[in-house]
Amino acid sequence: MRVTFDTSRAPFTTDGGKMANDPTNGRITKIEWASSRKGGFDGPYDTVLFDVNRADPWSVPGSDRSYLTLYGVTASYYVASFADSVGVTLKDANGHYRPLAKNIIHRGDGSEVKDYEALAEFVRGQAMANGGMLPSRYDASSNEGKVPRRMPCVGPGCPQ
Repeated sequence: MRVTFDTSRAPFTTDGGKMANDPTNGRITKIEWASSRKGGFDGPYDTVLFDVNRADPWSVPGSDRSYLTLYGVTASYYVASFADSVGVTLKDANGHYRPLAKNIIHRGDGSEVKDYEALAEFVRGQAMANGGMLPSRYDASSNEGKVPRRMPCVGPGCPQ
């Protein structure tokens, strides 16, 4: 994913009733996605998920769809509560609002599954599906595992 931002725009805010998906809210001007892994994590960025310069910034060009679609995600309570506070609502698979506290995973005995436990189980599952070794996409020394550490920046506040 590549995110372009403009430092001449006002920072993101939840003041004044602005929502997270309001295209005038914040410095992000474009979000692009590399739909294939042919170029690794460095493109080619062939899908524009958001472009503030389009009439409908979230629309899928050439269709009546929107990129404001439900996606399954996993996050810690801390991250989920921040997202909730800026207008990203948690929903069930049918698109119905689900209060933050209802999304905590519990064991059969009622105790909460901690985020580090869920991460450890995910990593174990990835390794087991790959013959006991983590896939190369998790190895920073491999071509597939290299992740660019940059974001395009425009405006007067960009580092040189």
